[in-house]
Amino acid sequence: YTAIEPRSMIRFSPDGKRLAYLSYTRGQRGYMLVCDEKEMRRCSRFAFSPNSRRLAYAGYEPSGGDPYMFCDGRIVSQVSALGTPVFSPDSRHLAYRAGYLPHRIVIDGRNDPGFDNVGAPAFSPNSKRLAYAFRKDGKWGVICGNARRGPYDEVGKIHFSIDSAALAYRARRGKKWFMVYGKVKGPSFAEVQDPVFSLKGKHFAYAASDRDSWFVVRDGRKGPNYNEIGPPVFSPDGKHLAYHATREGKTILVCDGKE
Repeated sequence: YTAIEPRSMIRFSPDGKRLAYLSYTRGQRGYMLVCDEKEMRRCSRFAFSPNSRRLAYAGYEPSGGDPYMFCDGRIVSQVSALGTPVFSPDSRHLAYRAGYLPHRIVIDGRNDPGFDNVGAPAFSPNSKRLAYAFRKDGKWGVICGNARRGPYDEVGKIHFSIDSAALAYRARRGKKWFMVYGKVKGPSFAEVQDPVFSLKGKHFAYAASDRDSWFVVRDGRKGPNYNEIGPPVFSPDGKHLAYHATREGKTILVCDGKE
């Protein structure tokens, strides 16, 4: 080959038995997908399923034109633009961003409504729910199933609890950030970081800042103030929460709100 796409596009399947990458040969129109030592077709994005059995990719016909989404060697759809394919944890479902003005999410070949912009799709751990952010008329919202939340000025990454029951994400209105947990909007702060969940999904926590102080919010309750703070970590049983913090130049370990 003339070149091979950088490390980010050289991928092993989750079981380590398959290898795929994008190669380039001078004279060709774009990169070619190579998987299992077989050159497939011109490609821009690809992904293995969690069980390693399926491969999805955005590919082009030699004659050009709009890209196709391929999965299991078959064409799933053809649109003007395609995002990176995302498989559900059980490997049964496939979702991806598609189109350009409007942008939409395609789930198992079914088109969701079109919007001015959409974020990357996120599956719940049990593969039964899918959520994504969307922008319409200058405002952002979040869709999960038939439910819509918003409007917001900005939306962060979408997170599901490990038991798939809860959905959480950062959002901003004006200059203030807050956490949305399910249907509940949390208090507003100058900055809010991504949430963490306990292993059973019953508890959640996140770091936030306001007026030059950092603190951890656990299940909606604000902890003590510090100059700096590290990411919170739950114990395996979910009963305890620990993080490191800094106050007056000294580093402190905090567990369940106690130093």
